[in-house]
Amino acid sequence: MRLPGLIHTPSTLRGAEHIARRAQPRRRARTGVGLLALALAPLTAFAATGSADATMDQHLAPSITSCSPQTLVSQAADAAGVTSKRARDPRAADLAPSDVLAAASEPVAATVLAAARRHDLDSADLSDPSLRLHGCERFRYVEEEVPARALVDARRAGAEHGPGTSTPLTSLDDTFSLHSNPTSQRTIYLNFLGAEVTDTFWNDDYKRQSINARPYSSDANVSTNFSAAELAEIQRTWQAVAEDYAVFDVDVTTQRPGTAALLRASESDEVYGSEVVFTAENIIDNNCSCGGTAYLDVFDFYGSDYRRAQPAWVFADSTAGYVKLMADAASHEIGHNFGLAHDGVRRDGERQEYHLGDAPWAPIMGASYYQPLTQWSRGDYAQATNTEDDLALIARHATRIEDDITSRALGGTSVPPTLLDFEATSGSGRGLINDGSDRDFFSITVSERTERVDVIATPADPTSALDTRISLIDTDGVTVLATNAPTTTARDDFTVAGTGAGLANLTFDSPGIYYVVIEGAGQGNPGASGYGPGSYSSYGSLGSYTVEARAKIYRPVKMTGRLPSARVGRAFRASLEATAGTAPMTWRRTSGSLPPGISASAAGKQRRIFVLSGKPRKPGRYAFTISLTDARGTVATRSFKVRVSR
Repeated sequence: MRLPGLIHTPSTLRGAEHIARRAQPRRRARTGVGLLALALAPLTAFAATGSADATMDQHLAPSITSCSPQTLVSQAADAAGVTSKRARDPRAADLAPSDVLAAASEPVAATVLAAARRHDLDSADLSDPSLRLHGCERFRYVEEEVPARALVDARRAGAEHGPGTSTPLTSLDDTFSLHSNPTSQRTIYLNFLGAEVTDTFWNDDYKRQSINARPYSSDANVSTNFSAAELAEIQRTWQAVAEDYAVFDVDVTTQRPGTAALLRASESDEVYGSEVVFTAENIIDNNCSCGGTAYLDVFDFYGSDYRRAQPAWVFADSTAGYVKLMADAASHEIGHNFGLAHDGVRRDGERQEYHLGDAPWAPIMGASYYQPLTQWSRGDYAQATNTEDDLALIARHATRIEDDITSRALGGTSVPPTLLDFEATSGSGRGLINDGSDRDFFSITVSERTERVDVIATPADPTSALDTRISLIDTDGVTVLATNAPTTTARDDFTVAGTGAGLANLTFDSPGIYYVVIEGAGQGNPGASGYGPGSYSSYGSLGSYTVEARAKIYRPVKMTGRLPSARVGRAFRASLEATAGTAPMTWRRTSGSLPPGISASAAGKQRRIFVLSGKPRKPGRYAFTISLTDARGTVATRSFKVRVSR
């Protein structure tokens, strides 16, 4: 879940160790010309064409000769003939790389191109109109804060989804002690309390000795004296972000960790993490109208560079109260910390930096606030501009959670957890789908008395990335007897329908141990160029879920009730009742005689009541036997004696 309209700034790489660490095989397939040749061959410029294939002959006379941010801004302004004080302010440095390269000296351009190569930016990326350069080695994307339609949709849906509508997950007193995986050595700290940021790249970039970020707020009172509504919003935002990262060994928490839990002191330090600050204002709004910002690929940096690259930011001045939008922003920004680039798309021959998705689906690293189902992606949708494997890249920094429940069909050896025990009427379980091939098996024990079973699987959170498929597997553990994965649709930009799945009225030919299997589902089939509108693969259908089962177990029919004494000439009425068994019922007097004047008949829904009534005409002792047979042929009999007195 992710929010574009952001700036994303790869950090400056200092020292051979960092450069060497990044000198690894390219992690993703990108379109356009690679930069290795550009960085090593005679300098390539963009010049008037803006193309990475332009030659030095097209290069303008070099007028940018320094990588110092202040000097670079001034020289770029000179090259463009701009004289305004605002354009020459380093804090307003929104330089397009293509503009810098068009007027750069060979050393400056070589530095820019080498930095781009380290950050896996190709010529198409460098020509993107939203990409900006600060100094020679830091890149960021600058877009609108929240596109107008998203804000309109949010406000229209505000009565159901906006400020004050969230319900808490737990006691409000526990809001700032939430943990998704408290034993993990990796941490993602969601900071809603505000922060004073000093001695970081942010301070360098924006020439501020101290950046004071106010606490999160969705009302007029911006303070850490949060309202009940704000605390509920914080809890729900935490849950949504935690679900996005549930398959990784990382603790998403709202509890302020100690410095040691976030700061990676050295390469051997295995305890570290990232911080995301949710603040009520845009702390750099002189420079962009953006919804958040984060450095690229810094999660496992160590030493001073690591500390200086923190935190990531979510500017909640316009999204406050809208849990989905805030969680979208946070998960997107953390994704950049893990090294993920934007998921774009080609439409009508044009490259769009962010894929807005098609109902009901969008990629996390695209513009996901238009769609309710948002997932990690590997660019397997039609016309994708980025085919990097999001899950594999994140797992380089935070390993995947091990499979929690056996996949018997895949060779698992452990015993599947029990969902329904022998002749139990209900049962429940929970699990985690941690990759596209994960199949969680649960056992249900069926007896001769099991009449039917209903099972349903539900994602743990309404904003979960998990779209479920549920199946019933035969006693052999292989044969599929029934399966269901409902069509997923968008109710609106915030809510999705059809991600849960159920099987109703299951019946069984024979007793034994059967299996309920939960797995992630996709929707539709890929075309020649990938999954089209309304369809998606099961790649990103991940997360936690609950599964519940209800069984109707046959219980042998029983006859209850007693018959009192009677008196001649007085009204008599008594009844017997059939309990358990399968209706409808059949009642019979199989021996003996009723007192004269007394008759018997079945009554009630499905003939479960046997009524004896009338006025006895003759005194005496009367003995008889009543037989009760249910629809399955099970018989219950009882003998009675009724005394009739004068």
